Amino acid sequence: MPAATAESDDVPRRLEPWLAERLGTGVRVLDVRPATQGMSDETFFVQLAEGGGHPRELVIRRYRAGGVLREITDPERHFHVLAALGNKGIPVPRVLWFEPDTAVLGGAFFVMERVAGTVPVPWSTEGRAFLGAAGRGPVGEQFIDVLAVIHHVDWRGPEFAFLAPPAPGRGFALAEVEKLAELVARYRSEPEPIFEDAIGWLREHAPEPPAITLVHGDYRTGNLIYDGDRIAAVLDWEFACLGDPMLDVAWVCAGSNRMESDLVCYLLPMQRFLDGYRQRTGWDPSPERLRFWETFHQLRNALVWLSAGNAFSRGRTDDLRFARMALRLPVMRRLVAELLEYR
Repeated sequence: MPAATAESDDVPRRLEPWLAERLGTGVRVLDVRPATQGMSDETFFVQLAEGGGHPRELVIRRYRAGGVLREITDPERHFHVLAALGNKGIPVPRVLWFEPDTAVLGGAFFVMERVAGTVPVPWSTEGRAFLGAAGRGPVGEQFIDVLAVIHHVDWRGPEFAFLAPPAPGRGFALAEVEKLAELVARYRSEPEPIFEDAIGWLREHAPEPPAITLVHGDYRTGNLIYDGDRIAAVLDWEFACLGDPMLDVAWVCAGSNRMESDLVCYLLPMQRFLDGYRQRTGWDPSPERLRFWETFHQLRNALVWLSAGNAFSRGRTDDLRFARMALRLPVMRRLVAELLEYR
């Protein structure tokens, strides 16, 4: 990831006065390391010394204006979700500051404390081995526990006032489908009959939720930090909202989060996960609800690939990963088509 490394060379000079102002003391940035260069944002580990004290490590999440699905994600909203969850019994990083001024680091960003642990790549050989073993230990049950706690958060307090409750009945599902319909129209450069069929099917089959809850929106093993035999933090809350908890349950079970594995998110047998979730919440992840939300997710996931290819072909990025994603788009189309039961 040479681009991120090159940009990180200039981060200390630009960041030191900004941090000094917020901490109210002299600050020296000792080291900046790119942790990830994501499709929508970049993450940096920043080691600093303040006021002559011991070194301290913070994490900066910087957003890319041209990132994938940027139209439906908001960095400031992401920051406020994490801030609101700080005392809700959910393991999340402690956020410190949000900076909307892109002149500081070349993009809006927020700063949080670092959580110790590892984030394995689920579909890598090493990641699959790690998760398969973790699922047989305490992490397997914790994975279900954490999702149940998210869905039982009392979101009616003032700290969640920035999240608007959805319209009643089928309102949440229909509104989410229309967001995808708008993205299909925006990104396509040629006809997308499978995507159009999926939009029509989703409109017809939109369910009412069993309850309105806080929804993570991208809950999976690749968005967790693991420290030994525990889940240390839940990351990547860009899609968080108030809505149908089955949206999260279906994404855990979705084909693209397990591919040829018989373990959901490469972690647990599906029935164990569904039974555990039902026992903890009292809500039934029925096959009909799961199929609707999995179809939604696979379409949204395919739009990530379509968005990436669109950005590369139109010259908005020279990141070759975006071009490679365009080549994989037929696989994403197939996953959507299989859920529509094409013959």
